[in-house]
Amino acid sequence: LGHVEIAWRRPNGQWQSFHTADVPASSPGRFQAHDDRGEALAVNLELKPRGKFLHWTIGLENTSSDPIEIGDLAIPLPMHATFSPKDSPSLPVLKHSFISGHGSFLFWMRSNSVGPYLVMTPERNTPLEYWDHPRPHFTPGQSTMPVFPAYRVYVHSAAVGEEVKAHGGRWRQPRSSVTLAPAGKAGDHRQYGFELAWAQNYAGVRQRLVDAGMIDVEIAPGMMVPADLSTCLALRTRDPIRSIVAEHPEQTTIESVGEREGRRLYRVKFERLGENMLT
Repeated sequence: LGHVEIAWRRPNGQWQSFHTADVPASSPGRFQAHDDRGEALAVNLELKPRGKFLHWTIGLENTSSDPIEIGDLAIPLPMHATFSPKDSPSLPVLKHSFISGHGSFLFWMRSNSVGPYLVMTPERNTPLEYWDHPRPHFTPGQSTMPVFPAYRVYVHSAAVGEEVKAHGGRWRQPRSSVTLAPAGKAGDHRQYGFELAWAQNYAGVRQRLVDAGMIDVEIAPGMMVPADLSTCLALRTRDPIRSIVAEHPEQTTIESVGEREGRRLYRVKFERLGENMLT
């Protein structure tokens, strides 16, 4: 845990890949990407305790005289998710994730559901917009056991998005990239961050989201709603909720039904079949 995978390019160039796990650090926590024109991009990584949290910082710094576009910033999360009959039931972990911009979060629990759970929340400048999980593969000549690549979440995903679209993918969230100015100029670096914290149970995970400045969302009867029923939402957050915007407003009715125990309640009726997004 702690490495990143990046797709980057110079102006009018092709995407190039850089994985910090594949290169030695030039100094503690600092990794340098090069191409045939020399230095291009420095990546600074830090995992550091901060009170009762583990703070994970990812810094990107342009070290070239050209603008550098970051098309992908992927975060591999190699948690122990492989089950074996010989393992203790508490050894492998189960991942739960919600990847939806600034509302994104993840948590891991032991396979026997016993707490504590490990909760990962992004800082406000670190929305997550995409995830993937590469297929297992074999390393020629090294082992007869497949290699299971880690589940990955993306802060930026414009480069991988080109490949997904070419294969007919229909990912619905916007994709982004970021361009770093040439070294020494304003905008030549960006920083992203996550916090990892313990929660004792599901209620603790929900409270952690609120404490991290996010939104705890409860939905009834669920995410799949019969056409003749309304959906009830309970939202808990320390931020003001200005509005709830429907993807298909002409076919969606949203009604505020007050507040109870710190939760703001809404009733929603969908007339359109299929997926409906609320923002």
